[in-house]
Amino acid sequence: MKEFQGTGSIVIDFGFSIEANSLEEAKEKIIEAEGLDINIVDDEGNKIVNDFDVNDWYIVDKAQQGNIQQSGINDFDIWEEK
Repeated sequence: MKEFQGTGSIVIDFGFSIEANSLEEAKEKIIEAEGLDINIVDDEGNKIVNDFDVNDWYIVDKAQQGNIQQSGINDFDIWEEK
């Protein structure tokens, strides 16, 4: 089988749950995270890409507005479940 390499960009709209002592600590943990673990899988859940490297990433704090807004990008929001 042949091996192919490439590059690309990805937009992710994600949800999360995190434990922390305060809202500020929870937000800081997410914003200051050091890594992002992503796998690309087929419809049966089998990993289909080896060595998926995330070269550069960041959490969007405030999405751009107006006629330069990008689909799938939302403001960062965090709240305490009560």
